[in-house]
Amino acid sequence: LFAGGGVRRVELPTYAFQRRRYWLDAPAVSGDVSSAGLGSADHSVLGAVVRLADEDGVVLTGRLSLRSHPWLA
Repeated sequence: LFAGGGVRRVELPTYAFQRRRYWLDAPAVSGDVSSAGLGSADHSVLGAVVRLADEDGVVLTGRLSLRSHPWLA
């Protein structure tokens, strides 16, 4: 199939719901949201705020996880 010969066979799961993780565990980081045009919400759950340009409103964003908010469990 490929001219370079970089083809190899891989085993596919035989069961459709086989539980395997293929992504990395990202470290918990908190950064400066102002570089993305957002302002700090100064709130424990809400992470950032951005004012809407065409009307008098805001969009609030945040992240919830068991690592940062163990009371969710």
